[in-house]
Amino acid sequence: MCIRLEHTSAGHNKFYEMQFIQSKNRIAVRGLYGAIGQAPNETTIYDGNDEMEALVQLKKKQLEKLKKGYVIVSQNDKATPAETITPKTNDVPAIWPMNAQGVKGDDHLQALLNDDNYVAQEKLDGMRAVIHITKDGLRIFSRSAGVADPTMPLEKTSALPHLAALTFPSLVGTVLDAEILIAGKDCAELSGAMHRKDVGSDNRLVTAFVFDIIRLGGVSVTGKTLEERITLLETVQSRLQSEHIVFLPWAKSASDKRALYESLLDSGKEGIMLKRLDATYVEGGRPSNNWFKDKKSATFDCVVLGFSKGAGKYNTLVGAVIFGQYRNGKLIQLGQASGMNDSTRSLMSRYPEQYLGRVAEIKGMERLKSGSIRHPQFVRIRTDKQPSDCQWNEHEQ
Repeated sequence: MCIRLEHTSAGHNKFYEMQFIQSKNRIAVRGLYGAIGQAPNETTIYDGNDEMEALVQLKKKQLEKLKKGYVIVSQNDKATPAETITPKTNDVPAIWPMNAQGVKGDDHLQALLNDDNYVAQEKLDGMRAVIHITKDGLRIFSRSAGVADPTMPLEKTSALPHLAALTFPSLVGTVLDAEILIAGKDCAELSGAMHRKDVGSDNRLVTAFVFDIIRLGGVSVTGKTLEERITLLETVQSRLQSEHIVFLPWAKSASDKRALYESLLDSGKEGIMLKRLDATYVEGGRPSNNWFKDKKSATFDCVVLGFSKGAGKYNTLVGAVIFGQYRNGKLIQLGQASGMNDSTRSLMSRYPEQYLGRVAEIKGMERLKSGSIRHPQFVRIRTDKQPSDCQWNEHEQ
């Protein structure tokens, strides 16, 4: 079953799609939502084995959206087989990639750049991918769990046929850690290509940028240091030649790391990764000193348009600020941001009318082509700015 609702009245341009996914022993209801024409966000509405409860939760969500002004634009009452959402993956191991800590301020960044035990690479603006080299070709998995089987990462192989077709017989069993991206496209556009049911022309432009190795010939190398794994990567690179696969270079000396960092800033790239040479690889972990990431960010002055309800411990309070900016004289909603402290959240919840129409400083990584702010966070209410100062200018995407 698949029900798609859209809300296009009163300046809205949103959709919410519910998918009823059924396998032999499991039922899930997945929600896809966001701006029409943009990459969707994903949530799980129900996950279990009670078909009646799954239908109740689906209809409950449908009613909730109808009350908010959404209308049903399409409906298919046939249950979606789980295999069409998450391909069977029991013949390859479930591998969750290691994650990085954020750099703790400029002093910490400078110390890492000067530390000979840390090497650097460009931080790419793409999608994390764990690549399994099998006898039949490459299989590509994300770092997110599949809805139909949360014990396995979500497989993206079918969306990338040009990568899936590559075979490297001498490297079967090898698993690589990588980032996939499309030149000239941001992560939202890449995500949209990965979520489409049909394989578009953009999908075939995806390149895999390899930066680490998890297994070699079926044998785990996670217990080896990064310095040892770099040597293994050099060996693999000599045996894995393809225009669709790039091995990300390393900057090792302090001068080379600083030059890389400055060039990335000058060219407006995503950021830099700093990795400890004597550190092992911790699958699915976020060790305190192994990898660090420093990402670019910017602040945007925005008008407070409203609030969304909180969840969990904030379910009786404001969850996020809905914000927008003026473009060509029209106030446009651009997203919502949380991150306020408990005191500010409490005041917004008690006196929302005192915040509506005021200027909020929103911090985010960048502005996307859609105008929305990537990873927005509320910083503060500004008293030195007027709503008319909150402009989305043409040169900002």
